[in-house]
Parts: sequence; C-alpha cells; structure tokens
Amino acid sequence: DPGTQKVTDIGPFSAGSQTPVITDLAVDGSGEVWVNSESAIYRAAIPQSPGKVTLTLVSPITLGSGQKFYALGFAPAGVLDATETLVAGDNAGALYAIATNGQTTKLGTFGTDASNDPYELSGDVVFYEQNGTARGLATIRSCPKGSCSTSNDLLAEIDVAAMTTAYQTKTPGSLREQVLGNGTGYGRLFGVGAWDSSVYAFSRSATNAPAELVRIDGSGVGTSIATFSQITAGWSGAGVTTKAPVTVLPPN
Repeated sequence: DPGTQKVTDIGPFSAGSQTPVITDLAVDGSGEVWVNSESAIYRAAIPQSPGKVTLTLVSPITLGSGQKFYALGFAPAGVLDATETLVAGDNAGALYAIATNGQTTKLGTFGTDASNDPYELSGDVVFYEQNGTARGLATIRSCPKGSCSTSNDLLAEIDVAAMTTAYQTKTPGSLREQVLGNGTGYGRLFGVGAWDSSVYAFSRSATNAPAELVRIDGSGVGTSIATFSQITAGWSGAGVTTKAPVTVLPPN
C-alpha cells in the first residue's frame, strides 16, 4: 500500500528442511503463484491468512556453469505454446522458456546499446495482453566492459514476435524491441510489475538502505512513490497475472 507505506507480510517460504533462496515469482492467468530459486521452479500455496507459504517442487533446471535464474514471468497463451508459458531470465541477461519438466529453450538476449556495450537483464520481466496483443517489459542495464550500471536501469519493451520465432526455430535472437527513454533514474530494480497505465518497479537500493517502490511511466522515467524503512534487505522480484489490465505502451 504506497499510500500508507504499509507492507503486509504473508509469511516465509517453506519447502521442508532445505528451503531455497527464492529470487522471483510469477502469477498465471488463473491466479496460481509460481516461484523460482536459482536452479528450480516451484508452485507456491498462498495461505488465506498470514502464515507459511508452502512450496512444491515442479522441476529442477539444468544450467551451465555459473548460470543462475533470477527472473520469472508468464508469457500469454499463444506466444510460445497454446497455453501460458513460464519465461525465466538468468544472470547473463538471457531469457529462456521453461517447460513443466524443467527443459529450457534459450530465446535470446537484449543485444547492445549505441556504444556496442551489452544490455543485461537488471532483474525482472512482465508479460500481459493489450487489446488481444501480447506485450512484454523488462528492466535492463548497460554493461560496458563487463561492469553493469547500478544507478540507472532502463525500461525496455520485449520483442514478443522474436521470442516466438526463437522458440519455434530454437535459434536465440535479440529480444529488445525498444528502450523507453534514457533511463528510469533508479538502479537495482529487481522486481517489475504493471497495472493500468504504469509500471511498478521494486528497488533493492544500496546495502541496508530502505527498499523503494518506483512508478515508471510510458516514457521510461521513474518516480519513487514509497519507501519502506522496515525492509532493508531489499526486494527480490514481483509478479503480475497476464490477465491484469495494462495499457503502458501505445498500440502496435
């Protein structure tokens, strides 16, 4: 609740004796909540009142050396498969389609900026439908000489058509449709969601600094609308159903 700067604590994740660190969550069209660790996908049972959030393992994910997943979202039905499909992002800035058996299909990366420096995924992706058209957004950052910006993440539109082609041909491509503006003015946006005409990003901020909720408009500019002093370990993800009413971007 940005108006009161109040956060409602639902409860801790629990997967038995060895609960992993959860790095993101996604919500499908029926309201089911899915989460991921750095190497596995789980379904989360959200209690009706605050309490333990029980995790059920869907599948581990086999990754390359040094790869870790930290972004998760559902692509709408018809984009990759007939049903909604999980899409995850890794620490190298690539997106993957995730099957229910854990099989991954690399879809591509976000390419390079005007200086030919690579863009990497800053923290999260969100997909939705607008007037029957699938759209996708991501927070990305420029990484000159392997050193990524931590102060000015960018909001980018995902090239959904390129995702579809990459999935069908099994040939990864560039997934950046456009960058909105010159930067949000905020870094470490590790969670992103969208509702109505705005994008809402969750900033991890600096170590031990209060977490922030940032609203990003259609021009890509961010404005802090709430600071949560009781959260100093930062946010690690956000989730929005693909059925959410979103009109952030102009029609194609």
